[in-house]
Amino acid sequence: MQPSPKKFFKNSKAAPSPKVLLEPNSNERYIQNHLNFPQISNFSLYDNIDGVSSSNTAFGNLVQNSFFPKDSSGLFDQTSIKDCFKKKSTPNSKPYKILDAPDLQDNFYYNILDWGSKNIISVALSTNLYLFNVGNCKVSKLYESPHNITSLKFNENSQFIAVGSESGHVLIFDVVRQSVVQNLIGHSGRVGIIRWNGNIITTGSFDTHIIHSDIRVPEYFSKTKAHKEEICGLEWDGDSLASGSNDNIIKIWDKFGQSPSMVLRGHTSAVKSMAWSPNEHKILVSGGGANDKKIITWNTLTGNSIFEVDSGSQVCSLLFSQNTKEIITGHGYTKHEIAIWNYPDFQNRRAFRAHDDRVLYMALSPNFSDVVTGAGDKTLRFWHLFDAADEKSNFENSFWTNMR
Repeated sequence: MQPSPKKFFKNSKAAPSPKVLLEPNSNERYIQNHLNFPQISNFSLYDNIDGVSSSNTAFGNLVQNSFFPKDSSGLFDQTSIKDCFKKKSTPNSKPYKILDAPDLQDNFYYNILDWGSKNIISVALSTNLYLFNVGNCKVSKLYESPHNITSLKFNENSQFIAVGSESGHVLIFDVVRQSVVQNLIGHSGRVGIIRWNGNIITTGSFDTHIIHSDIRVPEYFSKTKAHKEEICGLEWDGDSLASGSNDNIIKIWDKFGQSPSMVLRGHTSAVKSMAWSPNEHKILVSGGGANDKKIITWNTLTGNSIFEVDSGSQVCSLLFSQNTKEIITGHGYTKHEIAIWNYPDFQNRRAFRAHDDRVLYMALSPNFSDVVTGAGDKTLRFWHLFDAADEKSNFENSFWTNMR
């Protein structure tokens, strides 16, 4: 179990204490009237991810002084500001942009930051959900919840976003219309993790259950008591689902089965961070919490641990680079680092202090070159860590291509 940290804010703009929340298990089924949200007709694909200098910009001021609530009609319009961010053209270990994020929750069990395929970032600040267009710096407030928002995730084409809360409810929003299309009920505790698999939404909760729902129907079709403690990690790979828990165990599930096909034991702390290898068959990499600190590579066909390394600190987030043979990890107690590891041998580790507090949240840009991180220091930071796929002259001969 991950202990709650003390609060040491080095940033003078740190937000006040979050609002008092309703009881997480209350039966309130409130949904804010979506007719109050602006309707947006134009929805375009953005690949332009140019950057800015690393000077601080208050996220709250950006919202208030820019585009919401007066007008969020430009959220999907790239023409208003051609180049939102001016970043360095080569990968760098310093953030090219820092945004203050008041009320960004410092909670290991939350997953409240995502970067969708349309180049839109979603972030939850306490009870408020914002969308931020990286292509033009437009910001829109999508939703204000009566409960703390604890998880969120875009679907593959970013048409929909699923949002979980302390209440146990999951709302599905149509991002273009900014309206609620589903209210999924079934969990009795906070929903800390959400993953999509096509039209299927899979959620994990403090109540120890995994629920599978189809966005096309109003009720879930599968509910399983999956672990003994809170579920804090879920990752799909085709028809295989990996679940990680505060009970320190990983389970592998075939599709929507009621019993796991495999149980992986090797961590001694909560398993929140997991990622499937993009081009290796059924290979999973996982990271352990504060009392474990290990990164383990698993063959989920045999159940064997292939490789493990002591990362030196709590593993809060983990991603595969899609352009290089590397893995990115975000760390908590006590180093607050981003680390880039060679894969699969985890040699030649490059690490740099990323935040003044735990690097709890991490998301990869649509062109796989940039990463946004969120931390307990109440900031979002943007990093240019890799060349974009179309910028790599030898990408067609790259590691991942050759592994097919």
